[in-house]
Amino acid sequence: MMRPLPPLELEAWRGTRATLQAHARLLGALRRALAPPEPHWWHVSLEPVAEGLRSAWLPLTPELAFESTIDLEAHRLRVSTSDGRGWALPLDGPAAPRLASDLLDLLASLGRRPTLDLPARDGNEPWDYDRLAAGAWWQAVRAMTGVFAAFSAELPGRSSPIQLWPHHFDLALTWFSGRRVPGVDPDDAEMAEEQMTFGFSTGDATIAEAYLYATAYPWPEGLTEARLPAPASWFEGAWTGSLLRYAALREASDPLDRLLTVLRAAHTAGAERMQD
Repeated sequence: MMRPLPPLELEAWRGTRATLQAHARLLGALRRALAPPEPHWWHVSLEPVAEGLRSAWLPLTPELAFESTIDLEAHRLRVSTSDGRGWALPLDGPAAPRLASDLLDLLASLGRRPTLDLPARDGNEPWDYDRLAAGAWWQAVRAMTGVFAAFSAELPGRSSPIQLWPHHFDLALTWFSGRRVPGVDPDDAEMAEEQMTFGFSTGDATIAEAYLYATAYPWPEGLTEARLPAPASWFEGAWTGSLLRYAALREASDPLDRLLTVLRAAHTAGAERMQD
């Protein structure tokens, strides 16, 4: 039996989200500092895995690599080294504000203290962490990851990994049409190819609730005239794309099947018009 999608009212877990995002940004900063550059900044994203969000293996010294995982089952930051050692640091409680410094101290003891570019945080801002709220978000992310994986397997051509972007705190998948954008330098790895991005956001300044979206670059003429399966619709505001509110998706008789249907429809509409 399908596990229902949990509620994700933003105001009920905004503080927990801020703490989780700070932890995700820590791992993203580690990747930016230590990982070799990849196209589309894929080297700063995190991989959703069974237990949480993983940084992938990163070089620390010529002889030692490590990986970090935000374990949302045990609510620990797990650090594993290529020589078989492991540590676990709490994500919540009094240790939460020290997670970055504790992790850097650990890495320094292993041979190197990376220099990280982390956003400043108000010293008076609380480090809220509700384990039930964090677990509910992770339950939703895992469900979305499963649908995105099925959807990605159907797409023709090349797609990105399914990844969590720490700076926006959204889960996303990008599909590339294989066609060049007219007038754009073909050596511009970011912008030279037609693409569509499909994602899951917990909410932002524009839409203050969790939602799923699809965007296209460059935007094809007439795309917003295409019909989308309910309860999805086209959104035109701070950004333009398809919008499926998470709360509305939860009310569907089979939310994950409905999501897959919406993703397919948005992709078909975009891909057809990109060819015109």
